[in-house]
Amino acid sequence: MKTIITTTAACLFALILALPSANAQDINILWEKTYSDSILGQGYALSTVPVHDGFLIGGRRVSPVTGYSGLLIRTDHNGNLIWRKLYPEMERFAIHGFDDSLLLIYGKIKPKSEYDPTPDIFIGLMDFNGNIQWVHRFTYWESFTLFAKRNGGVCAFGRVDSDSSDLMAIQFNKNGDSLSTHHFSLFLYSYLGGYSFVLPNNKVVITGAIPVGMPLSKFGSNYPIDVVMAIVDLEGSGSISSQQLKLDWTNDEIIGHQIVNDSFDLLIARRYWADNDSIPRGRDTTGLAVYRFDYSGNYTLIKSSTSPLEKTDMVGGARPLHDGSWVSFGIRGLDAPQFIYISPKGNPVVYGEGTPFAVGLNYNIAVYDSSCFILSGVSKDNLPRIINVCVESEITASPLDQTSQDRPSFIIRSGSLYLDFHNSNHPTLIELYDLQGKKLQSINPNEIRNQIIVPLQNHPHGFYYCIVKTDKEVYSYPFYY
Repeated sequence: MKTIITTTAACLFALILALPSANAQDINILWEKTYSDSILGQGYALSTVPVHDGFLIGGRRVSPVTGYSGLLIRTDHNGNLIWRKLYPEMERFAIHGFDDSLLLIYGKIKPKSEYDPTPDIFIGLMDFNGNIQWVHRFTYWESFTLFAKRNGGVCAFGRVDSDSSDLMAIQFNKNGDSLSTHHFSLFLYSYLGGYSFVLPNNKVVITGAIPVGMPLSKFGSNYPIDVVMAIVDLEGSGSISSQQLKLDWTNDEIIGHQIVNDSFDLLIARRYWADNDSIPRGRDTTGLAVYRFDYSGNYTLIKSSTSPLEKTDMVGGARPLHDGSWVSFGIRGLDAPQFIYISPKGNPVVYGEGTPFAVGLNYNIAVYDSSCFILSGVSKDNLPRIINVCVESEITASPLDQTSQDRPSFIIRSGSLYLDFHNSNHPTLIELYDLQGKKLQSINPNEIRNQIIVPLQNHPHGFYYCIVKTDKEVYSYPFYY
């Protein structure tokens, strides 16, 4: 008898990711949580990191008495508050996964001197219980910092003078010790399309923007800008290879990236002004495009949107999903936030007015499996808020045993699991399990039927697997509902 049963959560998760899926059909909000009590006060969530038993949220708390504080929130898988901690010495921080027990934290920390009210940029490491391992403040850096995990430590990029082309790169080990410092001549604005990530060859990609022909306001982009991309080698004396991308658009900005085999993709927002380019105007995002780069910096256009993103001033924080689609957030004016889904073919769909995405503001997207993600931000009442979202697909798949010619097939549709036995042996037992191996349903078919429907509406969204037993085989069907 052939038995194909996965019994561990790790194996099941890997198998689920391997299942084919159709294009996204719907954007499904699993839950939305806002956090408020006498300690939290007002504030916002800057970023979220999935952990093994829930989520960690980094952000800022605002108090009319004590001012700004860093904020860390721990929740369970359903977003329910477990604990929260405040960090009065910090003004705000975002978090990024470092390893299976540590977070990389970065943001603004209150100045040491009472005579200088300007907060300093900082990076550091924190464990999952909110205990700070170390913090390094950059009192001499004026521009925003780009960072990346590298060689088991952290590398950070910044400038002493925000108008300088002298870019500093500092490497730290896991204990916070400075290992090396490099200086490169590179002029870019990291707060416009600024990203940094490490390639498999251990070189670092950093991105930003540069004004074209006219000065660029520090807090706006009312003039034409070009994308800047640099590949940095931090070994030995260090080297940098950079290029300014001339895409024949009036205004460009990198909004996302992903590494693909021996190359990497940059998702770029295309913008223009409707009238005269010499007159500063508000931005309209008219399109999106994905460019693929090799490790030498050569690039080619992979795909571009087939329709314009009308009435969208700004797009940012894009993240790729497993099927070639992207998710991002946008804004129209100052009070009309949006969520944007870009299909694998490049077709954008904007979710704005009348949806939960249009309430408050959004700051970060954290993908935690192939098609689900957490959107972090602030509610309309100025409270930290996260939204758990999945891109729902109609999944059609065969069981994991590909050697049998007579096997059932299944499809998930309208909140139910449909098992088809037209061309297979009929089942003697059907069982539904959650990811932890807990049996949720057991069906003993008392008559021969070509199709059996297993309802899922009474179960929360998540990963499951179905065991189908016949007289000759046992099949395992992992799926996401």
